[in-house]
Amino acid sequence: MDQYLLALNKVAPDALGVRLNQHGKFINHANQVVPFSAANVIDEILFNNRRVFDNDEMVVQMKSFFEAHGQMQATAISARAVLAQIERQAHIIQRTNGYFRYYELELHDILDYLDELNALFDVADGIYGIDYFFDHNQSLMAELGLQESSELANLLKGLGYERFERLNTIVRQSQVYIGAIKNDTQCKEQFYLGVFSQFDGQSLADTVDYLEANFALQRPTMWSYLGTTYKPYIHRNMINMNVKLPSDVDFYRKMKVVLNEPIYPYDQAAAIIKLVDPSIQVSPLLMDRLGYIERSALLMQKSYASLNDAIRALWLADDEISVEKVQAYPNNWFRFKAYNLELQHDLVAIDSTRYLTAKGLGRIGVTKPDIDRFLQEIMSFIEDDVFFTWKSLLDSGFESDFMAKSQLSDFAYERLIFTIPSIRTIKTRGSVYVNQSHPTPKCPPLNDFFAQELGGQSRDIDDFLRELNLKFGLDVTRTRALEKLAKGQLAYSTETNHIYPDKLSMYEDTYQELGIDV
Repeated sequence: MDQYLLALNKVAPDALGVRLNQHGKFINHANQVVPFSAANVIDEILFNNRRVFDNDEMVVQMKSFFEAHGQMQATAISARAVLAQIERQAHIIQRTNGYFRYYELELHDILDYLDELNALFDVADGIYGIDYFFDHNQSLMAELGLQESSELANLLKGLGYERFERLNTIVRQSQVYIGAIKNDTQCKEQFYLGVFSQFDGQSLADTVDYLEANFALQRPTMWSYLGTTYKPYIHRNMINMNVKLPSDVDFYRKMKVVLNEPIYPYDQAAAIIKLVDPSIQVSPLLMDRLGYIERSALLMQKSYASLNDAIRALWLADDEISVEKVQAYPNNWFRFKAYNLELQHDLVAIDSTRYLTAKGLGRIGVTKPDIDRFLQEIMSFIEDDVFFTWKSLLDSGFESDFMAKSQLSDFAYERLIFTIPSIRTIKTRGSVYVNQSHPTPKCPPLNDFFAQELGGQSRDIDDFLRELNLKFGLDVTRTRALEKLAKGQLAYSTETNHIYPDKLSMYEDTYQELGIDV
């Protein structure tokens, strides 16, 4: 009856609209009376707004549509329910990450183009990016109304891969498996190792360039996938396929004895192998056979989940470790890790040659919370932006039960102070600290320390340095002091042998010494 009244065209549109709304119906873009179902509302919104939507935006648009048509009692629809509707809608084409838009054609319309679509896949067996086929025949894509490659992928999925002789599957709307290459480990290895064999002795970058140019495979994806999956054939980004592994079982027995650390620099491990047998061809494949995998020019035992786990096993297994062993690895990564382990109190430098590990600290009854409380006691004792040393701290009356409990050296306490995040250290002979109220990445200059101790008065430089070194337990030489004074606000006069808070004070004192009024 509603459709009949609409066809008569004799009922006022507003009156008919009110009647339809009362019956839970509306007139859609095809001039049909349809119920306020989710499918009909989605279809109407997409038809009238020819742009790309996602699920969350569609939920908002549907709510507005219901309200505009007086359907306040309509049940709210979730993004999950919208997604279920989208997957069943006839006039929708989907993209990646849940995006979709209105699509004019239906699947039965696309069947007329099966021959043209099959012709797209008349290429060599392999793994291709979907862009390869989308870009190959742009006139066909335009005729099909496809705007980007992921829409082509979803259209082919909707038609069914069984309609295509050479198309096996499409993975993640991006990688297309053609011919004898299927989405399984054996086929993928067959394809990628075949490419590697063509680039034996060349760089991984050249290989990735080739796959991008000839198969439209995405460069970042390829770089990550190949560099991880086929690491046994890659060393320092160079491909090495022509590798002959040793067949002598005695060689492998010896290697278990001499190559047993959790982590090595690659060159160090290679040197160990050569000591056992100089004729061996060292390669990533051999390292893999020996139980190691390359990570950032380092070799890690495959039993460890990460480089961090391996370095902790290397350095933290015993009660203490020598500074020499920690610094034996000529690699910035190792130095950075040692620095961070010290900041986390997994390593505590007890003198210039040794670290106590967290295990060693536990042996003497010290825990990380103990260290944290000790450092908090120091923070409560000192003043912000005032320079101090361990000696001046003790001379000022600082005490802590932690010192009696741990009985560490002054060197160790100084290193622990260094680990406080807001503490900055002046680079000089001896450690001078300041707790900055507004911490900066850079360490303060020595001149700032001089200025604090000098105040607003001038001093004989030799007397000043003698008292400074005695008070703070330092060894600042006259030469170093003069070198620093030349670069800051403080000033030094050779005529008076004095250090001054600024140049104006120096000029006034110098001229007065010469009998000149300023």
